[in-house]
This record gives sequence, C-alpha cells and structure tokens, in this order.
Amino acid sequence: MIRNSRICKILFVLISCLTLINTSAFSAVKIDASDNCIDGYLVQYPEAVKEYVSSYIFNGDKHGDFKGGFVIVLNDGSAWKVHPEDQVKFSNWLQGESVFVGIRGTCYWFKREHKYYLYNITRKEFVRAMIVDYSDSSLEVVSVSKPYFSQTLSKGIYDDEGNWLADVPCRVIDMILSDGSKWIRTYSYGYLKVRTKVYVTVKLYKHSAQFCLIYEKERESKYMSVYHEEE
Repeated sequence: MIRNSRICKILFVLISCLTLINTSAFSAVKIDASDNCIDGYLVQYPEAVKEYVSSYIFNGDKHGDFKGGFVIVLNDGSAWKVHPEDQVKFSNWLQGESVFVGIRGTCYWFKREHKYYLYNITRKEFVRAMIVDYSDSSLEVVSVSKPYFSQTLSKGIYDDEGNWLADVPCRVIDMILSDGSKWIRTYSYGYLKVRTKVYVTVKLYKHSAQFCLIYEKERESKYMSVYHEEE
C-alpha cells in the first residue's frame, strides 16, 4: 500500500510539472475549436510560413545512412530530408509553394529519425522530415540566465490522493537568441548552451500549440518546449 502511494505521488508530481500555467505575459496559441489548427496558428503567426525554394539529393548522414533521399531547402536556408515513404508525394511539389515546419506529436518521437513534418499549405498535405542543415544566418543562443522563480509560471502541488494543495512558482531560466527574443524554460527540464544553433517552431495540439526550439541535426536532432516572453 505504501509503495502504491509513493508511485501515485510520483505520477502526480510529474503530471503537475508538465502542466504549467501560462499567463498573458507569454505568447501562446489558443485556437478556436471551429478552426483548422494549422490554419488558425498561421493566421496569428504568419512569419511561420516558409517557401520551398529548391531541393537536392542527400549524400547520407554522418553514419552513412539515408543516402539518396530528397532534401527540401526553404527560403530561410534550412534543409529537411524527406522520409523514404514520402518521396513520391514530395516529387509533385513545386518551388514557391508555402510550407510550415511542425513537430510530429506521438509518444514515440524519441525513436524516430524523422521527428518533424513539412506541411505544404498550398496542397494541404504533409511529408515527414529530418532536419539536416541550418542556414548560415540561423538563430543561436547568445545568453542563458541563472535559475529564478517565475512570477507568471506555476505548477500544482497534490497530495497522495491527487487532491490539489497549492500552486507554487516554477523555477525557470531565460534563453536569449541572436534575434533578441527571450524564451522561458522550466529549469528542471534542462536548457541549451550558449552558441547552440536553434530552429523555432511549434508542436500543434487539437486546439492549441506549444513553441519549441529544435537543436542539433540529422537523427541526433532534439527539441524542447519553451514559452516566448513578449516585450
């Protein structure tokens, strides 16, 4: 019984840590239930729309794998290798078509080499993708603050039976990017080092979206959830 109680307590702590309370100090996406999630997001953040400008054949990653697949180059200079099963679909895309980069959302993301997707807004279709290059002018982390307790982000504390006890401030850090934007990250979840190249995108849910920073590339690529602090 004691063991089960401890397990329940651990689960409630994990759940509460994952459900941060976001306030108006941070930009978040809340999309009306009647809207298409992607279209609703792009209406609010039109700069997320990129353009397909060129493609080339991939010579393989640093392990010598994935040779021969198409790589999509966007107008921001980023390059994305197309999943083998989506090569035929992509072959019909035309240069100049509008594209949105998103994160695939299942519990198996950590096992995937192609963790992301490119959504062709013009054609209303997806291809799965792996990031293989950032542009020369890509964003990077220029400074990281010391941990502090946020006045706007909090997490719930629960007892062994799952009853809410209180909300307490989250311990967070600020990451400043080379474009001057500030991104908030829960300290216990880790953060990025200075000079790390990143790609800003979102993970879309049914009626909302979470900003994310993609870092590293090819199969080693990862991403972390962040909050964007508005000026």
